[in-house]
Amino acid sequence: MQLKDLVHEWMQKARQDLDSAKFLSDMRPLPKDIIGFHCQQAVEKCLKAFLVLHDIEPPRSHDLLYLKTKCQSMERLPEIDDTILSRLNPYAVEHRYPGEIDLDESEVFSDLEKTGLLVEELLGHIENLMN
Repeated sequence: MQLKDLVHEWMQKARQDLDSAKFLSDMRPLPKDIIGFHCQQAVEKCLKAFLVLHDIEPPRSHDLLYLKTKCQSMERLPEIDDTILSRLNPYAVEHRYPGEIDLDESEVFSDLEKTGLLVEELLGHIENLMN
């Protein structure tokens, strides 16, 4: 498989996760943790697509702050607010298991909106680098 094809696969998976989060946002009761999980995964897959584009094997990590740092060591990324990455990180593991999940609906919708903007910006940046 060619490098660009692999990058496109990562990008497609990121889009699918974002689309899944948006689709789930119409459900009641609102599956807050699952929406957040797909948001986290969408950003994670964008960052991993960026690494693959630079011929770097993506690490087996869900930590978005760590992945961002790895990406920035190669090339400048669009400006990413660490606040959204920090908000999304717990969705990868902590919020996926039973227990007290203290998430407000408005927080989840805000995370989804910010994720959508970030994913589109990252995917656009990667597309520009491939052209």
